[in-house]
Amino acid sequence: KSTIQDTPISLSAMTGDQLNAAGITTIEALAHDVPGLSMRSAGPGLTEYEARGLASNGGAAPTVGFYLDEIPLSPPALSQSGKVVIDPNLYDVERVEVLRGPQGTLYGSGSMGGTIKVITNKPKLDTFEGSVQGTLSDTQGGGGNYGGNLMLNLPIGNTLALRVVASDLYRSGWIDLVTLHPFP
Repeated sequence: KSTIQDTPISLSAMTGDQLNAAGITTIEALAHDVPGLSMRSAGPGLTEYEARGLASNGGAAPTVGFYLDEIPLSPPALSQSGKVVIDPNLYDVERVEVLRGPQGTLYGSGSMGGTIKVITNKPKLDTFEGSVQGTLSDTQGGGGNYGGNLMLNLPIGNTLALRVVASDLYRSGWIDLVTLHPFP
């Protein structure tokens, strides 16, 4: 392990506590605070991240790799459905790392512009703990919005622990879909 100061690449990292203090709950909100990171989204699961201005327009492979712990999360090359398969909630994460610049040596060809790593909290063997978080809001011209997160860490004996995180999110729209019956 090394510190950010000792790592000879352009790297930004935010701990889970820093994310909570700043009110950052999504990668979209994180992109506003990390220099050189931007994104395009056509909805959940249809997001493309860009680092250092390197876009993958017209290509099938992303230019920014996305990892959950050590697992790469990129869609199949011919999916035509964005360049990242999930839009994770940043509740109960250890940290998020954004590595700018070519990361092909460490993370493969889909990381020409950089890599985003979401590192989750590991289960704790000696601690029973839990946390909850809730949000309520309203959309002007729409309806109510809500969200909730739950974390539970369960030690099972001296050598095994289970950490469960659950999230739910609802955002109301502001456009009504009116269908005539019978149509047309």
